Amino acid sequence: MITILEIAFPNLDPTILPIYRPFALRWYGLGYLFAFFVGWLVLRHTQKKGFFRIAEEDCSSLLMYVIIGVFAGGRLGYILFYDDPIQVLRDPSLIFGRDFSGISGLSFHGGLLGVMIAGVLFAWVRGRRQYRTLPLEQSKSEGLGGIGKRARAVWCDGFDAMVLGVPAGIVFVRIANFVNGELYGREITDAAGNPVTDAALAPDWAMRFPTSDEGRAALNDFYQMQQFTNPEAPPVDFHKVLSLPVDQNVWDQVSQNVTLRHPSQIYQALLEGLAVLIVMWLLRKRFPKKGMLGGCFLIAYAAARFPMEYFRQPDVQFEAGEKLGSWGQTLASMGVTQGQLLCIGMAAIGVIMFTLCARSKNPFMARTAEQRAFRAVPMSAEEAGVPEGQRNKKKAQSVTQP
Repeated sequence: MITILEIAFPNLDPTILPIYRPFALRWYGLGYLFAFFVGWLVLRHTQKKGFFRIAEEDCSSLLMYVIIGVFAGGRLGYILFYDDPIQVLRDPSLIFGRDFSGISGLSFHGGLLGVMIAGVLFAWVRGRRQYRTLPLEQSKSEGLGGIGKRARAVWCDGFDAMVLGVPAGIVFVRIANFVNGELYGREITDAAGNPVTDAALAPDWAMRFPTSDEGRAALNDFYQMQQFTNPEAPPVDFHKVLSLPVDQNVWDQVSQNVTLRHPSQIYQALLEGLAVLIVMWLLRKRFPKKGMLGGCFLIAYAAARFPMEYFRQPDVQFEAGEKLGSWGQTLASMGVTQGQLLCIGMAAIGVIMFTLCARSKNPFMARTAEQRAFRAVPMSAEEAGVPEGQRNKKKAQSVTQP
């Protein structure tokens, strides 16, 4: 029988390709790039198959709304849920990171909320545009309420399409978290609750992270001792030697005394990403109303994320003595983490959304059997009210030419 004992940390440089300081291609950015690309492919696929009822020309516009919503909502959500909003109000530059050197934290729940708000703006614009293309008699019969009904249908329709791609994006971003050594898991402990450093006493998939507190401490002690025993050597740049990638030879010498941890980023990629992705695609043809699939995603992701918090290292800012320590004590007394608390709210919103959409009497919320089967005729630019100058000219020419 083959025994792995433990997984070796990849120890890669977070920067793939330096461009011009402070700009560079990083694993984290590449993860988001892949996520948005897959999202665009899913939007185009659902639009072509008639499931997502917008014009082809609108897919790229929706993606831009989504990108802005992800980063604006993710950053503001991090500040609201995981940071000190008062401190940020005093120093707004913290929104972008100190000295504008890079964004220092994104929240998935905040990013999702940002996407939902951006979707509302997109849906209102597209719903109003569709309404304006109606014949005068029909627009009068619908009244101004017709705009709201169409906008709600566009929003729910778009959310259903996006949740078929969001879990794939989660996989890419969590893998980037893994390569960066961030959001690592909790310590693996023995029966007495003591941290385990012996790989034989831990699961085969356990890992030692040089970016963990004890990993950095072990590396720091090594270089401190090296400098002490050889005072004539050049001074050690501790910021450099403690940053990824660390010296592999040094890490091999000190890592055996570093606590083994759960690679929670991989757990999350598999459960919150891959498993939820499979569930969404299995359910995509089952619901007669728009928005029901989106509600299922909120419930499914919350159900997947909640147990993962038991393996993921709690955020340091909620520990005693830190800036959010008092709230951390409150969470501890409740027996939940901040992420789990947000998941509870997320699941509740999912249940409400699913129920309201299932009971909706809005005629634009219904899906035909062909749309649910991904076999419907896609919405045309004329039907969607796309202005003549914004329509796909190549496609229009191919249709008009004999």
